Amino acid sequence: HEAGSLAIAPLEDSKVVLAWRQGSVPYKGQVQWVSVELEDNGIAHTIEVEVAFLAVVALSSERIVYAYTDAQRNHEAVIVQCAVENEALNCGVRLVFDAGPVRSITLAALGDGPPAPPFFPGLTKVV
Repeated sequence: HEAGSLAIAPLEDSKVVLAWRQGSVPYKGQVQWVSVELEDNGIAHTIEVEVAFLAVVALSSERIVYAYTDAQRNHEAVIVQCAVENEALNCGVRLVFDAGPVRSITLAALGDGPPAPPFFPGLTKVV
């Protein structure tokens, strides 16, 4: 994968959330939670635009945020919040936070105390 085309974040004890750009045109994005043993995987959520760069972060075991740049819209930067509901990601409305062009993107969770894995309470914001 090219730089910025693959992201991973811990979700809970044995699960991670992956975000990646497909390897062929039109380079749509995918977001999916998977178990580290690859025994139990969620349903892939498709980002229905041509993704250039992407990032993902878990705010809790039940909520993730992903962000991407849209290659067809001046590399505008978009952020989306999703609820982790059993197998699926139930994602909200996309929010453009920079009209672009944005050439790289990273997310991090913010909390009230010392750094902690994302499945502990207290991580509710993203930067």
